[in-house]
Amino acid sequence: MWLRIAAVAAWGLAGCRFDADLSGGEFACSAAAVCPDRLVCEAGRCIDPARVPDAAVPIDAAAGSAYAKAVLADAPILYLRLDDTGDEARDSSSAGRDGVYLGGVSHLPTGALAEANGAASFDGTDDQIGVADAPALRLNGDFTIEFWARAGSTDLAYPGVVRKGDPSFGGTGFLIYWRGTTVHRLVFKRSGMDNLEAEQTPLSTVDFHHYALVYRKTDATLSWYADGALDTAYDSVLFEVDDETSDLIFARGDSFGAEALDEIALYDQALAEERITAHLAAAR
Repeated sequence: MWLRIAAVAAWGLAGCRFDADLSGGEFACSAAAVCPDRLVCEAGRCIDPARVPDAAVPIDAAAGSAYAKAVLADAPILYLRLDDTGDEARDSSSAGRDGVYLGGVSHLPTGALAEANGAASFDGTDDQIGVADAPALRLNGDFTIEFWARAGSTDLAYPGVVRKGDPSFGGTGFLIYWRGTTVHRLVFKRSGMDNLEAEQTPLSTVDFHHYALVYRKTDATLSWYADGALDTAYDSVLFEVDDETSDLIFARGDSFGAEALDEIALYDQALAEERITAHLAAAR
């Protein structure tokens, strides 16, 4: 389990929790939660309107972002906006699954969205983000993985975007990586299946692109969406149950990923195409 940089004490108060690194000014809350006195629940956070945050540790920008509000409306189980400036990758979902930046991850001032929200840049050598394991993050039912990405160095062997455990035959984990030195196609690997790629929209080395990977377990279908449109769909896709307790890692596969990532969200549901389109519309 990853060592938390900031201590977080859980409060059993109306579904909220105290976030100590923000000096008591912010709580995570669900849509139905009633926040403590003088705080209001806005975009998944109990906010004190009178509080002026320390400039070095800004309040999560989700409350002011149309894109973030669209994402939060679909109840992600993890939402890393990656606009942090410290060592902690804060989770904007109600789950409070904060991650840790490791290896010296760079913080970009401008990310994928039109708003000035920032992003994370990984050097392909040792940079990564770690999020502690939770049963929900093993994605054993319907799921969606959504993120913005831009490729960096292209001379790496199988650089990763997200990994949890062993995705090969005999393993039960999963992996998203990109391959190709000239055409950087994203690939999802799980239960040894290594051909589930986004065929039409490779990663750009210039611009961020939006990707969503949607799995419907009851239909055994897996679909890649790129920039809001269906890219590639697969049927008869069945996975082994993931029972691994390994941490969820971003920017690492068989090798570390040299890339920029932004607005990573995981859901325990298969998002409908109109919801993916709605997220893109909010971004623009």
